[in-house]
Amino acid sequence: MLRLIICFLLLLLLDSCFKKGEDDPFVSLRTRKDRVAGKWRVTSINKVDSTSYGDGSQVNKWFYKLNEGEYIDSYVYVLNYQVREIRVKKGKRILYYEFEKNRGYRMYDYTDSDTTIVKGKWTFNDKSEYVKKKIGIYIYPSEAYSTNLFFDGTRTSYLLSGGQYLCNIRELRHKKMVWEDFYEYKPDVSGTSFTTAKSNSVVTLEPR
Repeated sequence: MLRLIICFLLLLLLDSCFKKGEDDPFVSLRTRKDRVAGKWRVTSINKVDSTSYGDGSQVNKWFYKLNEGEYIDSYVYVLNYQVREIRVKKGKRILYYEFEKNRGYRMYDYTDSDTTIVKGKWTFNDKSEYVKKKIGIYIYPSEAYSTNLFFDGTRTSYLLSGGQYLCNIRELRHKKMVWEDFYEYKPDVSGTSFTTAKSNSVVTLEPR
């Protein structure tokens, strides 16, 4: 009986050590929880958002790129298949995440214009039918602090309710983590009158 219990526990442990994400190592001596836990610095973000209206003649696109603390945020407005407006914003951004083994969670986001700090709990999103087990991370933020440096520099805090889906982990190693997300949303479908929103982002993190 003792051997069966030991074998069962070993299987549970190994299940968390084998490859889950697309670019994961085949096997790791550390569980996924242990690999996620720690302080992480975002080294790069590549994100594309787009919104199309009606027959597709109007498309808005947002391109966001962060590389080692420098970001470029671009917006392209297209109407009747012609580019009408392009806006580009550049600046500095430092983004950190902290995942504790006891499921504590913190996010620190510093830019030229504001500071945001979020605190709460995290867990693997094992219940989603769209996400493979132990791939998605779900956070339960309890409060957030934000300081807008454009105005008087005061800090405001507010409580957040409900959970937030943070990411799908494509690659999880001892010294590297890569997130990827994609969603497509089609509300108000009525004939050719509809809006389609798409977003795709890839985030690369390294130990802080």
